[in-house]
This record gives sequence, structure tokens and C-alpha cells, in this order.
Amino acid sequence: MNSEKRVLYIVNRLLEKEVSNSILAMEIYGEDSANSRTKVRNSIKVIKNTFGEKCVETAKGKHKLVDIPKTMRDLYKNSAKGMMEVFEFISLFDSHKLEVFEQSEPELVAKIKKETTSLYHLFDSPFEPIEDEQVWQDVKKSVKYRQYISVAYKKNKLRTYNNIKPIRIVYAKNNWYLAALLTEEIDDFDFTFLRINNIKHIEINKNTFYEDAQVLSHLKNMQSLFESYNMPQEEIFIEVSKSIATYFKRKKYLKTQEIVEECKDGSLLIRYKITNYMEILPIIKQWIPNIRIIKPISLKNKIEQIFRDYVK
Repeated sequence: MNSEKRVLYIVNRLLEKEVSNSILAMEIYGEDSANSRTKVRNSIKVIKNTFGEKCVETAKGKHKLVDIPKTMRDLYKNSAKGMMEVFEFISLFDSHKLEVFEQSEPELVAKIKKETTSLYHLFDSPFEPIEDEQVWQDVKKSVKYRQYISVAYKKNKLRTYNNIKPIRIVYAKNNWYLAALLTEEIDDFDFTFLRINNIKHIEINKNTFYEDAQVLSHLKNMQSLFESYNMPQEEIFIEVSKSIATYFKRKKYLKTQEIVEECKDGSLLIRYKITNYMEILPIIKQWIPNIRIIKPISLKNKIEQIFRDYVK
């Protein structure tokens, strides 16, 4: 198969579905070797030069040819109700993202912005604006391709973290974080959340890593950013007064929240399972004086010390 036929064959396969370089190498050359994959990659470069952004790398070493709508109205025609809801969402949370369509469809964009303004009012900004676009793109790239990174991080002071495993980008408490696994013994913890706007510089290493099922399970099931990694849970019992009991019936403030008893006076006995007191402290502080710690005594003593320090 000459180079022209090879390119046409790959184009036809990528139009059908997502295909990996390894599969294409096997189909064309009968072997999945470094040499055959290199030839496939060279052909895909030719295809990318011809088709541009229509040749999408769906995953590392996998590609597909897609038909990208050229205008906002093309998208709208595909699914009027669904796409209008998407555009409403964009307009509500970050209207600047609609500017890419504004030149070609000014009337449609103006209509969406007007309708959104008449329907909604956001008291708080739901998304933290990203301060450094290059850092943001580098974080996404390192997570996508599972590459080790080193970062200059400034919270109270500037410090460097080397050979971090970036796990996922996390949105919590109105901020963007990088969930990461530290490989150097420079802190008392291995798993941490680095606020992305505090990352001042990022260097992506060539070395890659395999995802750890235990780490992903921890991230998926954790109930707070303060939860300690790979640590046993401790039971916490609190009592909330009748005046705030309804809030705890309607909402779980942590995933492990369990109402153990509804008392005759209307108060509730509630149990939590935590790995770190910082998981429960914000809840206790929020509802004082209508909340009481039953056990452990060590948590009660910690709260008392916090307030003694506060009134000094």
C-alpha cells in the first residue's frame, strides 16, 4: 500500500469511528511495531494538515474525523431546545464565551443574553476566574496525559513541589483545585488539593504514571477537601437543638451524616464518620450555640481552645 492509499485508508477508518494508531498499524502493516506506528503517525499528520480541527485526538494515540458545525445557528438547528439550554448556561456563567459566535450571529447572541438576564440573577459568582491561562492549560494537559509535574506554589509563601502526580481537576467551594499525589516527603500528607490560582509556574515532565485505583476511589468518595488520605475514620456524635433540626433533616452536611435519634424535645443526635477534625469544625462553628459535641472529648476540648484563643 503506497502512501496515498494509506492516507485514504486511514481517512476512511477515522470517518467510521475512533481508531488507535496501534490498530491502524496492525490493519495496514500486519504488525504493531514502533516503526509501523511511526508511519501511521506521519500519515495522520498529513490528514491533520488537510482537515485541521476536524481531525480530533480523542485520547492519546487515538483519532477520529468529525463534522464540526461552522456556526452557532448550525448547532442550534441540530437540537433547538437542547442547544438553547446550553447557550443559556454559557451566557449565565460566562457570557464572554459567546463572543466566538457574536460576529456571525449577533441577533441570536443578543436574544440569548437578554432572555438569560430577564430570567436569572446570580448573587455569587459560581466560578472562580482563572488568573493564568497557561498554567490552566498545562494543568489540563498533565492530567490528561498523566505526566509528572513540578510546580511553584504560593499560598503564604512560595514553595516548590517536585514530581507531583496530577490526578484530577476539582471544582469545590467556588474554587478550582488540582487533586494531586505528592511523591516527596515534605508534608504530613500524600494526597492534597492545590488551588490552581496559587500555582505560579508549572513544569511538565516527560515521565508518565499509571492511575491508582485507590486514589481515584478516595477522590470519588471523599466528603470534604479536608479528608485525610488512607486514614481510618473516627465516629463523631453531636446534638443539634430543635431550632435548627429541620436543616439537618433536609440536608446532609457530610456524606456520612446519620440521624441516630430524634429526641422528645425536638433535638437530634447525629453521627458523622471523619478522618480529620477539619471536616466537622466548619459545621460546628456555623451552628454554635445551637450545637453541642457529645463525643469525643478531644474534639470538644479543641473547640473550647479555639474560642479561648479567639477571645484573648
